[in-house]
Amino acid sequence: MYTGYTFCSKGCWETKVLYDWDDKKDEAKRAQYGFGFAEVMKLFESEYYQEDNESYPHQFRVVGFSQNAVMVTVVCEDRTDEDGNEITWLATFWKSSSAERKKYEEAHRLK
Repeated sequence: MYTGYTFCSKGCWETKVLYDWDDKKDEAKRAQYGFGFAEVMKLFESEYYQEDNESYPHQFRVVGFSQNAVMVTVVCEDRTDEDGNEITWLATFWKSSSAERKKYEEAHRLK
């Protein structure tokens, strides 16, 4: 389990958050992209675009920049661990498509 913070739109640190992910998937993503969930998790520390998944209410997509300045799309889930702590589960990620990049740019252009 990893601890991070989310960024609020007013430029402040909003909330302490617990993150977790599957270690085998992390290894596969590191082999595929050269970075993994630890770097991707850092996107929550700056501005990002979030979109809920209507088909799965506990799931959402986030588009933003990873620690290594690559724009990524992350599928996240709200979960509760065995100790009752609320966590953000990072299910998977990929390099953002042009359509996802456009949503991010439009969301931040309006601010």
